[in-house]
Amino acid sequence: MSELTLVSIVSLSLITFFYIVYNLIVKNKTKSILSQSSPASLLPNVTHAHERFTLFLERIKPESLLKRIQADNTLDFQKEIINTISSEYDHNLALQVYIKPETWTEIQTAKEVLTAEVIALNLNSNLKEAQINLLSLTESKKHIELALKSLKNDILVRI
Repeated sequence: MSELTLVSIVSLSLITFFYIVYNLIVKNKTKSILSQSSPASLLPNVTHAHERFTLFLERIKPESLLKRIQADNTLDFQKEIINTISSEYDHNLALQVYIKPETWTEIQTAKEVLTAEVIALNLNSNLKEAQINLLSLTESKKHIELALKSLKNDILVRI
């Protein structure tokens, strides 16, 4: 083999080696920059999701529902509450991707417990008694407060 061919092979090998190393360094830096900037770019969406679910939980508190629900009898009262809870929940459902799984579970539990307690309301009572019974749903209030606390803690950790 001639010296020129040997020098060409070595030169080409070195160029290829440095090209590969350079690309690996650039790719790693790009990945590093993306991984560092990604949470910051998601922060507005995360904040919005936490705001929406905080609003959801505040709106399904029994005292809040009582102010907004108008009905002529206990059956309509019960149906309207359940429809309101479902509607509020469905409206915000897509934002769950920005909520931690543990917090999401607490939000779902708060909704489900409230719905179950509303379904269990005594429909044989008059409307006024049903409204008073709604205000005494202690289990759902507890779960709503737990979910609100988790949402607040999550957002404080992320900021």
